[in-house]
Amino acid sequence: MNDKQTIELTPELLEQNPALALALSAMSLLVIALLVGSLASWIYLIARVRRGQPLLEVEPCAPRVWGLADLAMVAVLIVACQIFFATLYARFSSGEMQGAVNGQVSAAVAAFASLGNIVAIALALVWLALRFDVSPQHVGFRFKGWWRQLQIGVIATLVVLPVVYLLMAAVSIGLHSEYKHPLLDEVRRNATLTSYLMGVVTAVLLAPLAEEFLFRVMIQGWLQSWSVSTPKQIVLGARLNERGLENSHAIALGPPVGQNAEWDVEAKMVEPSNSYPPVIGSDIQANSTVDGADHDSNSTVLFETYRGYTPPWWPSVATGILFGLAHWGYGLSFIPLIVLGIVLGLLYRATHSIWPCFLVHFALNGTSMLGLGLSILLERAKQ
Repeated sequence: MNDKQTIELTPELLEQNPALALALSAMSLLVIALLVGSLASWIYLIARVRRGQPLLEVEPCAPRVWGLADLAMVAVLIVACQIFFATLYARFSSGEMQGAVNGQVSAAVAAFASLGNIVAIALALVWLALRFDVSPQHVGFRFKGWWRQLQIGVIATLVVLPVVYLLMAAVSIGLHSEYKHPLLDEVRRNATLTSYLMGVVTAVLLAPLAEEFLFRVMIQGWLQSWSVSTPKQIVLGARLNERGLENSHAIALGPPVGQNAEWDVEAKMVEPSNSYPPVIGSDIQANSTVDGADHDSNSTVLFETYRGYTPPWWPSVATGILFGLAHWGYGLSFIPLIVLGIVLGLLYRATHSIWPCFLVHFALNGTSMLGLGLSILLERAKQ
């Protein structure tokens, strides 16, 4: 097996395969840039800790509104849309459904099934909007402060990626376990440009968005709301103005007023901004929200009822473990993926946005697909 995979790189081989030479050069530059950026990011984080600053400030937010029933509805939507789009492809194309043949998955079928995931996300956003009167930004698709979110995502990527790859190498070498994925195996088996590009679209763009929506937004968001929910609300969900924060880790931003001092707070709240930590002000409109889009039209003065809410940390760990275990069938890679999942969960807890998590996931899958493409070129050069 080792003899099969070993290819001696010689000047003659590179001269005969200019695409391979170019790919090797680009990959080398990418690895160097990743290592330099990772070192700089670690130095930056260490400097923050030495100054007594947290690694990443947690923005206060309003609790998420959906319940277990909504989570089940979204899961059904995802499965139904995957089946529908995969069946649609099989019916109107000459491609074959290979999902049940030797564990292999057609790259085209996987791509169409992933498109079903995107449709399911759109339908889920419509469902939550109609049921709870919340915008996509409440769900996690935040665009305000995008530059800050991009910075957080890039730094997290540079910090986490080398660690995850080192853990994967340790698992592979120490436990003699190879990473296996049906889609990647199919792309390698076909080794065509079309198959590879479909694999890139699926693994790099569509799959990370769907997985981050399911694990971070829906599951973690639901778990984070437990501390401000009754058992009925945990199952069925509840609008923002139906929840209470008296048993939560809320941040009291003003002295309580009125007869019900446990619920009423002075009209001081967290102003959404790009600055960290967020700015507390007393001249903000009563219908402002913590994360910029948690307005419920049935509650005209939401944050006379709500304090700035800091989510607990344990849902980040729980969803990280679930994320890793969801990749159980792909060898022992679920071990480093649990670590990755916990980091992604902490990112979502701090930013309440899907985009930094998506960026890290995108970069991990993107570099993996680049490595797969390079290995395919190497195998072709050997022939």
